[in-house]
Amino acid sequence: IQSIFEHSYRRIVELVLESLAEARDITKCLSPLKRKMDKFETNDMDENRQDIRPIMLTIGLVWGHSRYFHTLNNMTLFFNLFHNSLIDCVNRTVEPDSIFQGDVDEAYKKLDINMQHLEYYKYIYNECRNSLKKFKIGTTFNSQDWTWHPDEIFGRLDKFLVRMEE
Repeated sequence: IQSIFEHSYRRIVELVLESLAEARDITKCLSPLKRKMDKFETNDMDENRQDIRPIMLTIGLVWGHSRYFHTLNNMTLFFNLFHNSLIDCVNRTVEPDSIFQGDVDEAYKKLDINMQHLEYYKYIYNECRNSLKKFKIGTTFNSQDWTWHPDEIFGRLDKFLVRMEE
């Protein structure tokens, strides 16, 4: 059938198939991370410290093996969302509403421990960032390196840490 819409129709079909492949790839790569993040978002920071390294390694593997998720924009958005999760987790652990009602030493200890947890996360992040090549093993495409400015992803987390220190 000859139609003036044939070219447009073929292009739409190609775009739908590409979008479907992208959705399948991202779903396949992010499903292991979803289980870890669901657990992370329900626990206190004290319980989550041990999960920080596995989560970061999983993020590295997602970045290295997802054909579509490895872009700077997607990773920046993901890290911003993850940092929001970290902040919520610390807030659940510290309980800001009750911090001035209890013992001062206990409140200070809670704040200090949670600041250490966040510093530990930043250490693990830098460790993963410095070893990005190991996450690309066995891939045939070129993932964009984590070349964003630290303020792009750590801006809110750093401000939160400063607020905790004050």
